Amino acid sequence: AMKAFPPNTFLVDVYTGSQLEEAYLAKIDPKVCCIHDPIPQAQVIEKQKEADILLFLEDIDGPDAQFARLSFSTKLTDYLSSGRCIFAVGNADTPPIGYLQAYGAALTACTQAEIADRLREVAQSPEIVIACAKQAAVLGIQNHSKEKIQGIFDEVINRL
Repeated sequence: AMKAFPPNTFLVDVYTGSQLEEAYLAKIDPKVCCIHDPIPQAQVIEKQKEADILLFLEDIDGPDAQFARLSFSTKLTDYLSSGRCIFAVGNADTPPIGYLQAYGAALTACTQAEIADRLREVAQSPEIVIACAKQAAVLGIQNHSKEKIQGIFDEVINRL
């Protein structure tokens, strides 16, 4: 979750059960990034509703970057149904990033420079967050609603 604070300042809240290395934690500025313990799934939806922007992060160049090319996270469908703006970071050739870009359903970045560019855009034109959230919600309804998925499932079963 990312919340806007005083002009051109963002606060990132990270909820994770992953054990982060001390060297990594030492690089984090606690004034802009807060690491929290994981929360129950029931609280995740409430936290998402409190956020201005939801972060969808994939490894850009680390050892897991190749795995992202083969997957489509269920977290993304949850984000699309949240009614919030999505800020997606990852390689353009991965299914989630390509999908979000094709439908204009997220602010996307594939490099550190693009991350900075998107943050500047949001700071200069906060209305982008609302437009992005609307587009994500439309995509969620069109392609990921319970009724749509049930219809596809029924169609496949009937064909078989």
